[in-house]
Amino acid sequence: MSEALYLFCLVKSELAHGLDGPGLEEGLALRLYGIGSLAAVACPVCLEDFSGAQAEDRLQDTDWLMPRICRHEEVVERAMALSPVLPVQFGTIFSSPEALEKRVRPHREAIGGFLDQAAAREEWAVKGYWDKAQALKRLSREKQRRESERLAAMGPGQRYFEQKKLDTAAKEELGRWLRGRCEAMGQSLARHATGFRRRGLLNTQSGGDKREMAVNWAFWVPREQVADFRTQLQCDLAAHSTQGLSFECSGPWPPYSFAPRLGNGES
Repeated sequence: MSEALYLFCLVKSELAHGLDGPGLEEGLALRLYGIGSLAAVACPVCLEDFSGAQAEDRLQDTDWLMPRICRHEEVVERAMALSPVLPVQFGTIFSSPEALEKRVRPHREAIGGFLDQAAAREEWAVKGYWDKAQALKRLSREKQRRESERLAAMGPGQRYFEQKKLDTAAKEELGRWLRGRCEAMGQSLARHATGFRRRGLLNTQSGGDKREMAVNWAFWVPREQVADFRTQLQCDLAAHSTQGLSFECSGPWPPYSFAPRLGNGES
């Protein structure tokens, strides 16, 4: 069995003392590898688990994969309780401590600068969902309300066809309406953040949930602005609560969305 080094995150070495316990699996203890003022939080793993033909099958096996993804996140969050962190993606491995240090050492200044930023900021996630049928119904009603006097003056047949036209116009406008609402909300929240990322949309239509994901955002919020950020979110939620739009906020998270990338590890 070939041994490799699995990397979870980078931290400030003077703050991470006492970080111990299991790594990616029980029996694989965490280790701290000092690189100047930085420390790499890592553990030994079997190289064949992450490299080679069998690894491709293993990484598609959710029974094998998900517990390790959860353990990865757990270790990063434990480290974040002691020090600001630069988290890396699941599956980042190196052939040796020397290979890890070779990758990190040229970037120590940039990494240290990021950790200084992370000490004063938090990553918050905001996911937005929309019920298309509810949003369309609301938009159609609004159009007919604005045209109510004109429709009332028509005969029943003409009124019917005009109402159908308004419904069609609402369907055509729905996408623009959604983009406009989300853009406005994103801008209002971004005023309380120093960084903003749009992340990939996820398929949420399962278990009878008719909603679709409309936005998946990450915000890099100064700690002193977190209360204002959440207050702004609550105001925006109230404004959209009857329009078929809903939003969920969670955090603080390890700053995956804003961390500089180290690239793939060396196998």
